[in-house]
Amino acid sequence: MSTSDHIPTVVVENLRAAVYASHEELSAQVQADSALDSKLLGLLAFFVAAAGILITLPHGLEHGRWLLLGGAGLGALACLWGSTRGPEPNVGPSPETFYADYGTETEAAYLTQLLADLANRARQNRAELARRRRALVFATRAPILLAVLYGLLSLT
Repeated sequence: MSTSDHIPTVVVENLRAAVYASHEELSAQVQADSALDSKLLGLLAFFVAAAGILITLPHGLEHGRWLLLGGAGLGALACLWGSTRGPEPNVGPSPETFYADYGTETEAAYLTQLLADLANRARQNRAELARRRRALVFATRAPILLAVLYGLLSLT
């Protein structure tokens, strides 16, 4: 990894800093994904327990309580979909590994390519995190909506 004489050192240092910042963002995305997985799996356990209680209680599904069971089932399915579908976020290659595999003649050229690859990986991770967040939102809102509907129906 040598810098070329015609590329200023400041440019190479800025590229190194940008690569470092990209790795930090990717690490934060991996941590956010782990937190979302924990929330989804915890919510899944809650919905399974709630459905189990509704099914095992005597007369648990009478008086429209099947709506509550449906809400728990929808929430559980959304949690499963959110936690099992799609690729796991990735931090991308390390600069040393990337250079060993795809190294070019100048450090600036290789850092530019690495930065482009890391930016593409960050975009993919953001899309996957958005999908998981939507699953979490659906998993919390659908059962609440059905519970409110059950409450309104039980008033009549």
